[in-house]
Amino acid sequence: MTIKLSIEMKSTLKIVLFLLIMCGVFCAETDEVKSVSVMEGDAVTLNPDLTQIKGIVLLLWRFGDKGSTVAQIDGNEILYEDDEIFIDRLQLDQSGSLTIKNTRTKHTGLYEAEISHNTGTSYIRFSVTVYESPPEDSYRAEMKSVPVTEGDPVALRVPQLYGDELIVWRFGDEGKLIAKHDIEAKSSSFYDETDERFRNRLELDPQTGSLIITNTKSTDSGLYIVKISSNKQTSYQKYFVTISVPGLSPAAVAGIVVVLLVIAAAAAAAGVLFYRRRTSELKHQKSKISECHNETSEISEKLKRMSEISEELKQMTGRSSPFPAPPRSMGWQKAPAPWRTVLTPPLPHGRQPPLHIVGGRQRVRPSPATHSSPPPRATTAPDCYALLDGTADSPQRQGTFGSASLIPPGFRHQCNNVPNFIFTGRKRREPADIQIKL
Repeated sequence: MTIKLSIEMKSTLKIVLFLLIMCGVFCAETDEVKSVSVMEGDAVTLNPDLTQIKGIVLLLWRFGDKGSTVAQIDGNEILYEDDEIFIDRLQLDQSGSLTIKNTRTKHTGLYEAEISHNTGTSYIRFSVTVYESPPEDSYRAEMKSVPVTEGDPVALRVPQLYGDELIVWRFGDEGKLIAKHDIEAKSSSFYDETDERFRNRLELDPQTGSLIITNTKSTDSGLYIVKISSNKQTSYQKYFVTISVPGLSPAAVAGIVVVLLVIAAAAAAAGVLFYRRRTSELKHQKSKISECHNETSEISEKLKRMSEISEELKQMTGRSSPFPAPPRSMGWQKAPAPWRTVLTPPLPHGRQPPLHIVGGRQRVRPSPATHSSPPPRATTAPDCYALLDGTADSPQRQGTFGSASLIPPGFRHQCNNVPNFIFTGRKRREPADIQIKL
């Protein structure tokens, strides 16, 4: 009796262990959850990988905590349930994979595949999370420029819609969400009331998806991006809005900028021309100053040379030269003479009597006012002249005009080195013009 009970207990334990093992297997399949993430507007595919399961009889796809059936495969037939959340969004194939198109945040949740096969029932679960699309996806969009005057309204229009789109509007480089509307859900549009820049000034048209900004301000200038998601495709549009001050249109602003640039260029050109002209004038003045400096140097050398000559004359004669230093032209005066017109140059330092210079073939005689002695002999040389020293009654030297001109007593006959009298106007019996040449 005891042995029989022992055998029955062992059989019972084996059955319990078998049931526990089987339960553990099914529980493990049930507790396994795969996580899947997707951006709003994009499609996501849930693949249960049924290759290891043989003899599938029925496949049910359930959604949510209540486990509502949304799609199934019964033999070779694929069926979809009438669920408003997934209208025209689900696609199920014979492999058991379920694709959800044009996702929304409302599609976030738990999806379960219940697989009935010859050996039992298996469960595969997916946790799907739908995120709002990030602004960086907009790089594919075409940019449109929208100018508007401050205070006026502006409408940012989108392409044609088909009735199942999700419209998402963002602003700025950071892609801040400012408005959102799901046409398919027929719900109210969403506006970000926390953004003070657009408070009570945004309106999203539920029929067209266009965004209207009323009473525009300078702070509204910037980049606007709209994402349009539908069951067919996802597209982007970008708008760059420029708010200008009233009275100054973009064309006027551009014109002012062009005029300022032209004025600046003209001023720069005038400055360059003035600089070049001024530089040329300075160079010319410098050249003139250099020439004057050279002339001054030459004059200084001549004066220095004349001073040296004067010193030599003083040393040779032992008395002061009858010619002033520095040498300069002396004024000539006419003096009366009984025979001919006599030119009398004034002597320096008031010396008396003056010298008498007579030209022609007439006899040379002193002036009655200054000499009482008989007149000297007349010269027979043509065009001659005589120099008379006031201290003598007769000429000290006489001769003809030539390279060695007659000079006062005691002076050397070097016409090129000392002051001398030059006789001009050499016609006979005519008064002579007398000059001093240094």
